[in-house]
Amino acid sequence: MNKEEFLKQLRETLQDEMPSHIVDGHIKYYSDYIESCKMKQESEENIVNQIGDPRLIAKTIIDTYKMSGRYKYGGWKQNRNNAYEEVKYEEYEGEEGTGRSSKPRAKGGSEINKNRFFERMRRIITYVAFILVLVIVIKFAVQLLFSVILPIILIYLLIKVFLGVWKRR
Repeated sequence: MNKEEFLKQLRETLQDEMPSHIVDGHIKYYSDYIESCKMKQESEENIVNQIGDPRLIAKTIIDTYKMSGRYKYGGWKQNRNNAYEEVKYEEYEGEEGTGRSSKPRAKGGSEINKNRFFERMRRIITYVAFILVLVIVIKFAVQLLFSVILPIILIYLLIKVFLGVWKRR
């Protein structure tokens, strides 16, 4: 297998699994690597054989890409004809190294991020509301204890004491 065949097979295996600009980066890396080895007077076939099977290399690249957190598997999505189609990834906006956030956003991801943000805010507000209701209930119980129940208990005990003393006489 020569360099062109190797790179073609690598590209074909990667292209359905990740954005094209990332595939291009991997293709450039292996192309440059083969060229640098050729400068050391090694044969192209020997270099490609030492690198290994491009499908196995592509599988490793895909697995690493998926674990990197930049891969967004779309799962299944309903298209306009109400048929379901598999969405393997979503293309990321912008290029790396443009000074943007270190974790690129998925195309259409602002809507996804908004939904996540609002879901988290809803949870936080729910927890805060629950704690406030709990504090109000406890405060009411303590006020009730000191303003109503405690005086009733004290009056009851005083009556018992006076009746007990009154009966002894």
